[in-house]
Amino acid sequence: MNRIPAQEAIDRFALHKYVGRYSNVFDREDADGYVRVYDGDHHVKGNLDLDYGRAWGGDVGMVVNGNLTVSGNIMNGERNFGAFLVVFGSVQARHLVAGGSSIHVTRDARLAGIILGHYTHGTLVIEGETEAAMIISGDHTTRIRTTSPYSNQALPLSDLIVRIAQGEPLAGVAD
Repeated sequence: MNRIPAQEAIDRFALHKYVGRYSNVFDREDADGYVRVYDGDHHVKGNLDLDYGRAWGGDVGMVVNGNLTVSGNIMNGERNFGAFLVVFGSVQARHLVAGGSSIHVTRDARLAGIILGHYTHGTLVIEGETEAAMIISGDHTTRIRTTSPYSNQALPLSDLIVRIAQGEPLAGVAD
């Protein structure tokens, strides 16, 4: 993993094409932030948490030049912000929860469970085919292609986010 200055990442990867306008990478106060760059396939054991916190330090996002495999969930429960994620390849994970982060995948996404997009600040774009047991988008910019059946569940989005974060099983959704 390399950490490069945010402005270098913006220029090198043309991030304006992949990261939504609310991302902190474009904020003046984060101009001195850093972006994590993984050249080649990257594997994450457990969850990939995109909510800002101690794990992110001064880093504003992550670029993977290859495929990303997460053994747990890709999580962004925070509605207003979060580290961005750009994957120049495919993604595989258990569940994907997109809130205020910008998440962009240039190839396919395979989720064993659900994709949940919530709130207006973030974006979720998957350019390739998307497989998931359930796809829910509530007031969220979500652009995906899928042959999976669309369905919705009568459960407040905030409750669903908490249940996923706590690892609770969801009826009809594989672990």
